[in-house]
Amino acid sequence: MQNKFSIIMVCKNSEKTIEESINSFFDQDYIKKNLIIIDGGSNDRTVEIIKNFKSIKYFEKINNLGLYASINYGIKKSNDDIIGILHSDDTFFDKNTLTKINSAFENNTIKPDYIYSNIVFIDNLKVIKRTWVSGEIKNDEHKLGKFPAHTGIFLNKSVFDKIGFYDESLKISSDISFIYKLFENKELLGRYLDIYSIKMKLGGLSTKSFRNILIANFESFIALKNLKISYIKVLKIIFLKIFNKIGQIKKK
Repeated sequence: MQNKFSIIMVCKNSEKTIEESINSFFDQDYIKKNLIIIDGGSNDRTVEIIKNFKSIKYFEKINNLGLYASINYGIKKSNDDIIGILHSDDTFFDKNTLTKINSAFENNTIKPDYIYSNIVFIDNLKVIKRTWVSGEIKNDEHKLGKFPAHTGIFLNKSVFDKIGFYDESLKISSDISFIYKLFENKELLGRYLDIYSIKMKLGGLSTKSFRNILIANFESFIALKNLKISYIKVLKIIFLKIFNKIGQIKKK
């Protein structure tokens, strides 16, 4: 069976990178796919570039809509089976990434609710500088700060009906609370696929400056506290997450 994929792309002033990201989507050899783009209020050439592509399933510009509100909005616009996220400065790892992801959903005795994979980090010259190998996350290892790469996760859309959407009150770290909820729900079945799925540009929102790193970790604390986890457990998760990340993100 071929699932239909919705890939959500959120952008704002991405004129330097978005064309390559969109081409990466259309270069996929997998046929049953749609691209949904939400622009948060670009004032450069981003919208002009997007409109040059006639096969984009859905595009809307909504001024001052935040990152996670835009992701949620895009997900709600989807009528497809599987949801993935491709940032406007990232690309798929190769042309058959979605084919591999679809096979992972279908080639299991019990169809999983979500697949998580690995990503690589590249510089402006497209040289791979680091890899993030998520590894199989067993039992309650998410409570020990072990998380997969966010953009390497692909989910059945029904997952959002079961655990909700991203917390829109957070600017940087809503993904950590979403992933925690994902692994905390024992009714959902996840599978690790040991492939690289995304090439991610270095210097993303959460890591482009020391200030942003501090904000991201503070928001991670708030995000987990919002899930009614105790202070001690939240601090433990964040500390171990930082420690594990050193091991997860390895030099190529």
